[in-house]
Amino acid sequence: MQKALSLYIDSQLFEKNRLTRLSNQEAYQKQIEEKLAYSPCPLPHYPLHDGLLLDLRQYPKIASLKHSQLGLDFFEEAYLSTCPYQFTKVSLDNLENVLDYLKSRIGMTSTLLFSYTLRKSLQTTSASPYRRYM
Repeated sequence: MQKALSLYIDSQLFEKNRLTRLSNQEAYQKQIEEKLAYSPCPLPHYPLHDGLLLDLRQYPKIASLKHSQLGLDFFEEAYLSTCPYQFTKVSLDNLENVLDYLKSRIGMTSTLLFSYTLRKSLQTTSASPYRRYM
């Protein structure tokens, strides 16, 4: 085994494979940056060598993502007990679909949150005893 490893290193195959992996990773990073420039991600994210890692801790509707047909990897196999569903991995092929889905959901969520806040503020204003004097 040691001789095979020595031949692998001495014949420059190790360096060739390392450089190939590095160039592939740079190509993936460039593709991810291009796709994110075209359609920015509304959530915190981190580029990976084969996709994008989304931070879902601020996303209010994780269940809708889990049960969607987007094919996301929530790293469920990595947990012995219940999975916290705080991060998901998006493959490069599926990145545009996921970004479009998130934009539509986050846009709806912010609109609903604004209407709820507005409705609550109107209710407290109309219930105020000083309403007549305003």
